[in-house]
Amino acid sequence: MKEITNMPRLLAMLFIVAFSGNAMAQDYIKPVTGNPFYASVKEVTDSTVTYEKGKVIKTTPLKDIILIEYEEDGIVEYNKSGIKPLDLSNYSGSLYAKGTNVFIPCSGDNIAQREGSKYFKKLIQEAMYWNVVDCPEEAHCIMKYVFDDTGRDHAYLLITDRDGKTLYKSLKVSARDLVPADAGKESATKLFDKNLTIITGTTK
Repeated sequence: MKEITNMPRLLAMLFIVAFSGNAMAQDYIKPVTGNPFYASVKEVTDSTVTYEKGKVIKTTPLKDIILIEYEEDGIVEYNKSGIKPLDLSNYSGSLYAKGTNVFIPCSGDNIAQREGSKYFKKLIQEAMYWNVVDCPEEAHCIMKYVFDDTGRDHAYLLITDRDGKTLYKSLKVSARDLVPADAGKESATKLFDKNLTIITGTTK
């Protein structure tokens, strides 16, 4: 009888694990021309990159790709002529003042980290307070959503300079949803709502 009672919970947990494991990889691709997009990179050779986007597989010359932020392994730059490094040697203002360039990394080793980062990035872009760039070299500071599953799942916002020095660290918010992607998005929304006014002195 006990097994029957626990069956719905067991099935739900199996569904979550299966969904998490089978979710298609989403790498961030920035081309030389056109807008950046998410796709699943299948193969990279010395001259081409093959990716799947919208169930369509395409192959394009590698020289036409500026960078790819792989969902687990981070950024690889393929065409450095498309990168515009920011010289901060004589910069004296706030690194996260209005209008400065911020880089929001979205790679990570679990779904909650990745989805939370991507959703936080979307919210920051929509706020139009900072310029969101695609690599650290182009940024004044790094603005990172951090998911932490030690103890009770939680998340926090960390802003650092390009050398990793902490400029701002938020209080923790809960990330309790059983579905990892939803836990990431929910906590990213909480962090955005709680910290935008603190950081900028403005309202949403």
